[in-house]
Amino acid sequence: TFEPRITGSIATKNGEILVTTGIDVDKTEYKRNDYINIEFDQDTLDIYAQVITPITQNTKLTLSARNSDFEGKNILDNTKFSDDLNVYRIGLAYQLNTDSRFFLSRDKGFRWAHADENASVKTGVDFLAPQETASWELGYEVRIDSIYFSALIYDLEINDEIFYDATASANINLNESSRQGVVLTSIWDITESLDARLNYSYVDAKMTSGTYDGNTVPFVAEQTTNLVLTYQPNKHWSFFADAQFTGKRYGSWDEANASGQLGGYTLFNANIRYTHDSFYAQLRANNITGKEYNGYGSLYYAYPATEDTYKLSIGYTY
Repeated sequence: TFEPRITGSIATKNGEILVTTGIDVDKTEYKRNDYINIEFDQDTLDIYAQVITPITQNTKLTLSARNSDFEGKNILDNTKFSDDLNVYRIGLAYQLNTDSRFFLSRDKGFRWAHADENASVKTGVDFLAPQETASWELGYEVRIDSIYFSALIYDLEINDEIFYDATASANINLNESSRQGVVLTSIWDITESLDARLNYSYVDAKMTSGTYDGNTVPFVAEQTTNLVLTYQPNKHWSFFADAQFTGKRYGSWDEANASGQLGGYTLFNANIRYTHDSFYAQLRANNITGKEYNGYGSLYYAYPATEDTYKLSIGYTY
């Protein structure tokens, strides 16, 4: 990976114009030798630029664009795939006062399939199509004393979503789908050393074309919530605990929405970290209650998720 970037600014009467431009170069080689032999090479070259312009002292306009070139090759059967995409973002932010602002944006995005995803596709498919998105976002954020709050509503359209089909044990491109949702975030600085963060997300995810037009997108929970507590009594010690709730959702295989929804669950995690100069030690505990749930599955089988796990890390930075 090679990611050079240039930034600069131009002074105006309403504030600075901020300019960023750069390139992202990524080369990937993927090999697998088990029950089948797989060897893939993928190269991407992205060129991008962004300009943030103060229209007035309270209003900023953001314009950005990216061009991405993709080349992929299956080394063993000598099949090749190349494509290029152009995307953009237009954003407008209005600062009501020093503590609050509104923002509106129009975004077009994409994701190329990773090499390991292209290495596991259905028979007759050489390479997955890029996943493409288009979205509108409208939001508001404010800080009142020690409390920060933000609210975001969005409308997202996805074409050729890259998805793992457990029934076929292969990655596929889904038909067109949409997401309309709300994201609420609040951060409370309880004391100088203790803060709490709450995130809540609601999404209505629907298929918008194909056989299952109008059905709920599988394996997307309508509601998710995350509560985080962080405590740092001094510069050496920090403590972190969080609870992650995932609501009901259809199984990853169930585009027909015919098998009933999987139940929701809550996971509890914690982390303790000690640092002194260049030395650090960290203990991480995931799913500390040992909650049993299926991380993935199909109509015929399931992969149980890992129960409680503990990881101790010790390191020295120099």
